[in-house]
Parts: sequence; structure tokens; C-alpha cells
Amino acid sequence: MNKILMATIVTLCLSGCAIHIGNIEPTAGENASVTMGNIEVADNQNSGKLEASNGNVTLGHSAKAGKIEVMNGNIELADFSQAKSLETVNGNIEAGANVRVNGKAETVNGNIMFGQNATIGGSLSTTSGSISLGQNSKIEGDIVFEEANGWGSNDNRKKPKLELAQGVTVNGQIHLYQPVTLLLPDSVDVSKVVRHYSDE
Repeated sequence: MNKILMATIVTLCLSGCAIHIGNIEPTAGENASVTMGNIEVADNQNSGKLEASNGNVTLGHSAKAGKIEVMNGNIELADFSQAKSLETVNGNIEAGANVRVNGKAETVNGNIMFGQNATIGGSLSTTSGSISLGQNSKIEGDIVFEEANGWGSNDNRKKPKLELAQGVTVNGQIHLYQPVTLLLPDSVDVSKVVRHYSDE
């Protein structure tokens, strides 16, 4: 066991928090929390709130979950899966077709990707990543690219991209706090794009 891993475990022990190391497969509406390991909800299974500090959270085909919160890891949703909301700090959010998220989906350092016919009831937000939505997907809230201060200068990092396929509906606005490459279909009104940064 390396020194960083040991230091993390000791810190968590001193804080009085419960520690779970290893993979978890919740069923029957169970909540699940893991410190180091992955959470996997099998096809057609239901789960509650899912939390991972260092690991990935995966929903199988037609699986359901409550809030999903990850510190260091990815969130992956298979086709026809559902979740209340998605949040990761350092990781990607990758969702297949016909996925439904009742609330927000956000990451700080990662990309957000939804397949076709996805429905997002809240907003999409990232700081140092790109966002893409498949055909005929619908987002009720805003799409937000937060200011990237602290994540590298604009000269040294790749410009993020917003790519929306044909038939995508955005009921909110598109807020840009940094330069972003926009690939928008005719179904999205360009007047929804609000730039909050200076071109200087």
C-alpha cells in the first residue's frame, strides 16, 4: 500500500467517517458509499444515493439511482438508465441513449456526453471540459462553461467544445465564462448564447 493511500485512510479514520474499500453492487433501492472502489448498479436494478470518493459509478441498462456524487472518478450511465442528479469533481460524465436525469449534471474537470433522446431536467456545467448532446436530446436548464481560472492558461490548454446534434432542445440559456468552440444545430437559437468573458 503506497504512502498516499495510507495517508488518505488515516485521515479518514481520524475524521470519524466510515471507510469502505472495494467494489459495491447496490440493489433494492440501497444507498451506497465507497472510499476507494467502484459502485456498479446492474441492469434493471434500483438504487438510492451513490457516493464515491475515489472510484467510478456505473448504472447498467434501465437501472435507476438517486443522487450520484463522485470526487475522483467517472460517472457512466447505460441506455435507458435514470438518476436524480450527477456530480463529479475530477471525472467525465458519459451517458448513453434515452437516459433521464431529473436534475443537474456537472463536473469541474471533465467532459459531459449524452447520447440521443436524453432528457436533463436541470443544467449542465463544466469548467475544464467539453459538452456534447446526441440527437433529439432535451435540457430544461442552462448549459454553463464556468471560468477556468486555476485550471491552466488559455494558451496552454485546448479550447472546450459545445457540440449539440440535430433536434436538441435547450430551454435555458448557454452561459460561456470562457471561450468555447460552438457547434450548434438549427434547432438551437443562437440568441441563447451569453458570453460573460472579454475577448482581450
